[in-house]
Amino acid sequence: MTENAPAANEYLPQIHAVLPWVLAQVNRDPAAPTSGMADRVFWAWKTIDFPNATNQGVANGLARLVANSLLPEFLPAPAAVGRVFDLAAGAARLTRRNGSLEEAFPHESSFCVTALVAFDLLAAHESLAGVASEGDRRRLLEIVAPWIEFLVKEDEDHAFISNHLATASAALLRWSRVESGADRAQARGRQLLDRVLRSQSVEGWLPEYGGPDPGYLSLSLYYLADIFAGEGNGKDEFRDRLGRLVQFLTLAAHPDGSFGGWYGSRNTRFLVPAGFEALAGVIPEAAALARFARASISQFRVPPLPAFDAGNFAPFFNAWCWAASLRAGPQASGESIHLPHEQPPFRRSLPGAGWLIDRGQQSYTIISLKKGGVVQHYPSGARAQIDSGVLVEDARGRQFGTQQPESVSWAVEGDVVVVRARFSRLSREIPSPLRFIALRAMSLTLLHLRWFRHWLKRTLVRLLITGVRGIRLWNSRRIDLSDHALVVDTLEGETARYARIELRRPYSAIHMASQGYWQHQDDE
Repeated sequence: MTENAPAANEYLPQIHAVLPWVLAQVNRDPAAPTSGMADRVFWAWKTIDFPNATNQGVANGLARLVANSLLPEFLPAPAAVGRVFDLAAGAARLTRRNGSLEEAFPHESSFCVTALVAFDLLAAHESLAGVASEGDRRRLLEIVAPWIEFLVKEDEDHAFISNHLATASAALLRWSRVESGADRAQARGRQLLDRVLRSQSVEGWLPEYGGPDPGYLSLSLYYLADIFAGEGNGKDEFRDRLGRLVQFLTLAAHPDGSFGGWYGSRNTRFLVPAGFEALAGVIPEAAALARFARASISQFRVPPLPAFDAGNFAPFFNAWCWAASLRAGPQASGESIHLPHEQPPFRRSLPGAGWLIDRGQQSYTIISLKKGGVVQHYPSGARAQIDSGVLVEDARGRQFGTQQPESVSWAVEGDVVVVRARFSRLSREIPSPLRFIALRAMSLTLLHLRWFRHWLKRTLVRLLITGVRGIRLWNSRRIDLSDHALVVDTLEGETARYARIELRRPYSAIHMASQGYWQHQDDE
């Protein structure tokens, strides 16, 4: 830790721990056609036929560390600045003719990753003011320009994913602030922001594949907080909107230091701290969540930065770096605000989200009614009890669960909650050589067609995430909140055709690469 870094900065130890890994991702061979690329599976191992552009975005975090004198002693500032420009040059080599970048397969034209890397290089451009030459910084803008044009013309319609739209809006609005005559980019950025805000539930949450997911909403808040910091007009209404989102997210902070989980639409447990730190001075609940985040992250009660894999690493690294730079400045403590799990007993129903929250005398419980009665119960002084639902299989080994029910109904009477959910088949698709051959054949042909790319992504989302195929089997789940959230399940329908699978740990009904990152509670 440098002399300029305060000892109380909870984010820096993890940032400094992963920096050697970050630096090692970048190809430094100046003669190589892959120079500057940050996907080692592609340029070093050569076991994949295209590079994922996501990690080019770590240029943002490196530039923030330089600008705020938060680098460790082993990394001189000029070396970090050099890496930023190496990453930018590598990103330029990855840009397709239509101005897009890729994440999952060749010719994907990823709206999300193009927006993400555009945002990150624009943030790096700002951070390096007064550090790098104007000519070098201008080169960053030249690299970003085709991505911005792509974002202006393209759209994402395979699902409503708030964090993707917030990322694109933040990138476009940053561009409009540094480039004169960027009216189209500004209009598009405001259009996307308006789309996100119009989707906000009266309960405060934003949709991620149809429902609220606390982990991804904390990531959305990171980008929305950046927009809030840069926008000069309409801040009062925007702040109120962000305040409602933050208030909703306070419900997902648990007594054991964990955050989110299986009651979210995407099953994620990570917590992105930067949005809370950035808004701590204007939203009291954000200050309280920032306080919660510092403790949870430093104690590994939520996934720490080293837990994230290469596919997701860049935005989390960048968010940690922004949080660290904000932590180095004046702080709003949030001590006067009590998070819901710290408050006196209450019970609250959120029918839009499908959540029931019960703060008991000695416990805190969240039930996802829409997900078949997923229960996360946190008794005082004891290990959390997490019940992700019932899982069965048929004679052919196919699995069916209640976590993504085809139909669901519920009733709450006093301390008893009854949820009736119809079982649906779980998606357990995995890659195979034949599927890869088919996908690569499409990459060389049909994926060059915009309409086909959009159709394929919609199909994959239905297959892996949102598609529901019900069977003639129902589960009636009775949850007694007066008795330690005691769960009793009763199967109804064609019960003879299915065998119940006894579970020792929570299961997941959907494909979601961002779920399951390690945290300390997994091995307590």
